[in-house]
Amino acid sequence: LQKLITDVLKINSEINSAEFEYIALDRSNIDFVVHLKNGGHVFFEIKYTEYGFGKAEKDDEHKKKFVTIYEKYLNELYCLKCKPYFDEFADHYQLYRNTIRITDKNKYVVLLYPEANKKANSEASEFCGKMKEEYKDNIRCWYWENIVEKDSELYRKYFA
Repeated sequence: LQKLITDVLKINSEINSAEFEYIALDRSNIDFVVHLKNGGHVFFEIKYTEYGFGKAEKDDEHKKKFVTIYEKYLNELYCLKCKPYFDEFADHYQLYRNTIRITDKNKYVVLLYPEANKKANSEASEFCGKMKEEYKDNIRCWYWENIVEKDSELYRKYFA
């Protein structure tokens, strides 16, 4: 894991700890989080077989959640070129929900999915275009096939 952080992601910090299913302040779950010794974090949104990233219904319940929870975070977020309105947020719900973690240059989001998942790749690439130039390195798109050893059980089960 340290090799992934320093050699692949090029983040110059040692790992302090890591955890699966991290519960964030907005009460959403983050698939995997690496807490760095420099105070930074690497948040992973992990896809194995799901086709693309999650969307939210454009109903009253989600609109209320947007206004009462996410709008505050989005107003304080400086990494995006512009703040999304509700419909845009709902269309890219899972991606925005992860991106609100990038509150400074020591916070990173890694979108990890199989190379064959064309929808995830398209959505991630489009979404990364919403980032300000100085924050483009704070969100990364990675294929599982580039970081999982080809002779591993994980590779054989999901990607072979």
